Amino acid sequence: MSDNARAFLVARNPDSDSKLPYLLLLPLEDGLVLKAREAWPATARVYCHRFQGGWPTDAEIIEQTPVRLCRRRGAAIDLVLDRPRLARSQFVFTQVKGREAIFWQTQKTAGIPAAASLADEPWRVRSRSRSTPASATPTASPSKQQRRSG
Repeated sequence: MSDNARAFLVARNPDSDSKLPYLLLLPLEDGLVLKAREAWPATARVYCHRFQGGWPTDAEIIEQTPVRLCRRRGAAIDLVLDRPRLARSQFVFTQVKGREAIFWQTQKTAGIPAAASLADEPWRVRSRSRSTPASATPTASPSKQQRRSG
């Protein structure tokens, strides 16, 4: 993966007709390249799709950020960037109508309370049904007994 081995890259999609105008490079194995609707999941989950082929050599990079952590855990990839804000996110891989769907989310866009910190608790992916996208929740969620008494 060359000199960008531990960097998260965001570039413009060279296919100008695509409805997914950004390319993302995740530093996993030889690099996982995804097309995305947004450059960061600021207000909602962002739909992504695998990019056919490797990272384009002439990609117009709009962001390059060092990565503190990028690891696959089950049906998700956790990404922690080395910057003070907008640093933590997760890619959730699921099936929608028999096809792969990838949703990029942050703690805020996933609807996880701020008390459940991403830094302290890994996320667990839970899918409600085959036609509903998976959602991520903190591993240490309160038990039913704790919710009833609180």
